[in-house]
Amino acid sequence: MQRQKVEVYWGMHDLPLAEVICDDGYSAKNLNRPGMQRLLVMVAAAEGDAVVCHKLDRISCRTSAVLDLVERFEQAGAMPNWRLS
Repeated sequence: MQRQKVEVYWGMHDLPLAEVICDDGYSAKNLNRPGMQRLLVMVAAAEGDAVVCHKLDRISCRTSAVLDLVERFEQAGAMPNWRLS
């Protein structure tokens, strides 16, 4: 359902979708997840203009980690978008 909502959001806004990244089976308690590591590589390489997530707690359940990620995304020019909930 989360993947579908992200894809619908991108379609509604006529935006190119680079990749939908999922960390099925992994907890959001830390950033040591394959999908999160893939996302960080993509953001650092400027492989997209935005990061969209279904719900903020899917990125991380730790507020400090989310704030760190938002800062990383903004420095790389990829604006986070948290409007899907």
